[in-house]
Amino acid sequence: MAAGSVSLAEHLAALRAADKELADERDRRYAEVAAANAMALKIKEQADSIALDLAREIQKYKDEKANQLREQIGAERNLYVTKEELQPIKDRISSRGGEFRGIDTAWKVAIGIIGILSGLLALYVTLGTLTKVGP
Repeated sequence: MAAGSVSLAEHLAALRAADKELADERDRRYAEVAAANAMALKIKEQADSIALDLAREIQKYKDEKANQLREQIGAERNLYVTKEELQPIKDRISSRGGEFRGIDTAWKVAIGIIGILSGLLALYVTLGTLTKVGP
């Protein structure tokens, strides 16, 4: 054998040692990935639990507010006048509406008469002035 040459047995032993190192490195990395996945799963489960708790709190708050609004509406319901209670007032206003329309019409007629009289007076004055200007 020449110097620096390696026997087949030594070469195969070196290959087996390199394969073992690579296998150990691969197994170590797979273990790290599995540990990282387990940690991510644990974090996800905690986040899901917190999200569910928050959703419960939000729903509880919404339910409380809905109940408060329902109670407020129920309490205010008796404060308003019903149609049946309002009918006598409506009838009274309708009957008085004729009075107000009559008064309104009388004022319109009076203002119209005053306007016509003012127009006739102006025409009389104008015609009187025109007739005096002549020869």
